[in-house]
Amino acid sequence: MSNPIRSAAVVGVMLMVAAAWSATAARADEGYGLSAPRIKHVAATEHFLCGQARTRLAEFGAGLQVAFGPAERAVDARRVQKTGPAVFIYDGATGDPQRPFTLTAGFPVAPGDEAPDGLSLKTLPERRVATAYFTGRPDQIPEAWEVFVEGVHDAGHTFKPGGLSYEVYLDWKGDASPNNVVELQIEVASEDES
Repeated sequence: MSNPIRSAAVVGVMLMVAAAWSATAARADEGYGLSAPRIKHVAATEHFLCGQARTRLAEFGAGLQVAFGPAERAVDARRVQKTGPAVFIYDGATGDPQRPFTLTAGFPVAPGDEAPDGLSLKTLPERRVATAYFTGRPDQIPEAWEVFVEGVHDAGHTFKPGGLSYEVYLDWKGDASPNNVVELQIEVASEDES
């Protein structure tokens, strides 16, 4: 026979965890996971090999090929040595599928590597971001962004005016895989800027 006090305590803990998690976390009903947002500082990234494209969310695949394709091919051809995960940077993206924005995409590469034609080497600046970890398929990322941004706003954080959004592809299994891991980042104002 089960202990009703223990069962009630377990149910109570489960409800607290579920309530905390449901606001911005695991979206089992949607088939993806999203951690609760937190604030962190990201160090500058030197030797970031990247391409750039002006695109819209409605045409994201084509824009991604222009911005990211050459960097990916340079790594595959061993013309540069990738030293970290792929990063996509969104400047001016709002979630509106028709609004143009600038997409910068690439990888950190080894010091001394030179940028092949059509690509550039940049330093990504140090930044203060709200961050959350997404696990799922790429077609689920837009909804995860909506939940993430809402969670950051609900937590009382102020988005940095003109700030950028980032996706850091920590573990990529493929377009159909529910096991891809992507860190979502959005720049937020520091306490003295809020």
